[in-house]
Amino acid sequence: MNFYVYDPRIKWFDPAVNAARTRGYNAGELSDESGYCVFLPHANPTRLKEDQAFARTLNHVMITDLAQIEVYDNKRKQTALWNKWMPETWVFTNKEEALSQNFDFPLISKADVGASSYNVRLIENQNQLEEHVKIIFSKGLEVNHCDSMGTKSLQKGYVILQRFIPHNVTYRVNLIGNARAVFFRYNFPDRPMAQTGNVRPAKVYDDLADLLDFTDQVNEDVQTKWCAFDILKDGDSWRLLETSLRWPWPSPGDCDNGIFFNSGRKWIDMWEVLMDEVEAGVFV
Repeated sequence: MNFYVYDPRIKWFDPAVNAARTRGYNAGELSDESGYCVFLPHANPTRLKEDQAFARTLNHVMITDLAQIEVYDNKRKQTALWNKWMPETWVFTNKEEALSQNFDFPLISKADVGASSYNVRLIENQNQLEEHVKIIFSKGLEVNHCDSMGTKSLQKGYVILQRFIPHNVTYRVNLIGNARAVFFRYNFPDRPMAQTGNVRPAKVYDDLADLLDFTDQVNEDVQTKWCAFDILKDGDSWRLLETSLRWPWPSPGDCDNGIFFNSGRKWIDMWEVLMDEVEAGVFV
């Protein structure tokens, strides 16, 4: 079997390739021979799209969910597709309509692009909302794409508003095939809606069975085998915030921190999990 990982500059590359080679597979950069292929979201967007198009012409089994790549930096699309799982979320492309609503504050404002809570803003009252909306519908608001190239652009002509759920931790559930890993992502002390690099992997799942059940329910709709779900506890319920192709710190390059769970088993190395899932025929 051939196993390809796009972009050797990324720290995922060596652990992924080494795991495949340990199993006796040919592994390396994307090539024109058939095999399994993983695309990494940190890559140059232009080259990434070119390689996706190239891979589609081959007999590659796509481990990375191409549908998820299309919505990775488009939270409006995610909202349109999966809003029934989310906190109440509103998208406006008209300033007057956005300002005419009778909202309960606080609200969260988001942009299509960004990661790790970049471009996420807490709106605490009507005055803040009016100022925020007027900027977006006039000169625009600078947003950070959080890619490897430092790309920035303007959020202009649309607003995404969402009911704020008070929380101290966001649950990130990583999916690799049928395997799951849960991470606790803690907020900045002074920013109640902002995730940080302060992340702890969950090593005991007894108290998280309902979270994993919710993940599986959402995935019946999302239909992905390679993704991460950001989830909040909302009273006695769970809510999906967004999907992501990036993984939390501890990163996948630090495999001893990646605790994966499936059918009562635990793995330490996420790339060994991937090899297990490949060999089980999950991605065929």
